[in-house]
Amino acid sequence: MPTNMILDHLVSEEQQHKATVQSEMDRRKAVAEEVQRLHEEKMEAKRLRKEAREAKRKAEELAALRQQIEDTFIKDGTSVADIAIQELCEIDGSNTGKVLVGGVGGLLGQLILTLNILEKNFNRQLTSKSSKSKKSSKSKGSSRAKAAKEEEDAKSAKSGKSGKSGKSAKSKATEGGQEEEKVPENLDPLAEPNIKEKGWFTKQNVQNFIHFFLSEKLKTEKMALQMGAAYEDFLTGLEKPMAINEMRNMKEPKYSQLRELVRDTTRFGDRILADMKTNAEACGINPNTFNMIYEGFWDLYCRKPASADLSGKDGKAKLETFPNHINLSIAPRAAEPEAAEDGAEQTERSQTGPKTRAIVRVRVPFNRPVPEEGEGEEGEAPVSEKPKSARSKKSSKSGATSQKEPEEPVLEEIEYEDKILAVNCQGASYNICVVH
Repeated sequence: MPTNMILDHLVSEEQQHKATVQSEMDRRKAVAEEVQRLHEEKMEAKRLRKEAREAKRKAEELAALRQQIEDTFIKDGTSVADIAIQELCEIDGSNTGKVLVGGVGGLLGQLILTLNILEKNFNRQLTSKSSKSKKSSKSKGSSRAKAAKEEEDAKSAKSGKSGKSGKSAKSKATEGGQEEEKVPENLDPLAEPNIKEKGWFTKQNVQNFIHFFLSEKLKTEKMALQMGAAYEDFLTGLEKPMAINEMRNMKEPKYSQLRELVRDTTRFGDRILADMKTNAEACGINPNTFNMIYEGFWDLYCRKPASADLSGKDGKAKLETFPNHINLSIAPRAAEPEAAEDGAEQTERSQTGPKTRAIVRVRVPFNRPVPEEGEGEEGEAPVSEKPKSARSKKSSKSGATSQKEPEEPVLEEIEYEDKILAVNCQGASYNICVVH
């Protein structure tokens, strides 16, 4: 009996000790967690303050840059009449230093973008000459497939083979045939690309359009295109040198060398057009479409058309005058490295020139509402807390039902004339890109 009492007392003491230790551990853990939570809240608040300061700084820098561009470039722009007759230049100004109207890729880049949209959204496998509809071709194809299957089953029944095995063999043969028909992609960027034709999007149609547009429909005198210095070096290095805007029938291997040169994006004079070709898919351009138009242009310029309409006697006469509608220029050559004490920084500056700091879009402005007292700078009505709280209560009652956000006022374009603001992209300390 005394032994049991002693044992019970020891067990009770042990349990009480464990409970005390556990309680102390829980307390220390809670304290540590609270310290950690306070530290995380402090760091989060610090991060938010830093982000707010950074956002404010960037907003101030952007506002200052906007005002600087407005004062330096936009206010010095020239308003010119008849938009359609203005020469469409590259958005970086092609280092011309003159007031201009800019379009991404210049006129050639705009042709590529436009035809890319047309080919993507309005092209069919059936050409306009075909009288078959998709529905009739489908029904006819299905009936042929059904008749072929019945014939195949009959043959397999006679030969003792299952139709299933015959079908699988046929499918394997078909798959093998498809693999053989695949056109391998050309991995050499300087080699002639494999261009796929589909529907109306053929070399003949595209080249006919380019020739017709530039020769007869172009409102400006010529289409501007800037080339790299390697193009000039190639023409002047020929046995019979040619001027920049001169072209004659060229024999191999010089002709292939010239075409490789104009395909090499590292030797492009127009860096925007080079980026469009290198990053075609990222720009939403089908590389096949880019090659179709770009290669087609040079086919015409070099008098090697893929169009039968331009290959005859009359076609050759038209191609002889085609270069007269193109104005090729040469990009400024990179300065030679200068040996100086601070050579690295000085050489880099001489090679790159002023950097581009902004892309400016010039468009027809909107009629902005005049801000009233208590409204924001852009004419937006001040946000009231009461409607917001009422809206939150209503949404909490309705559950999934969401309230419509207040719609922004519809802005209308000002009354405008047939004029456009031509802007100079070249500045003293930095350049801009202008997209009209």
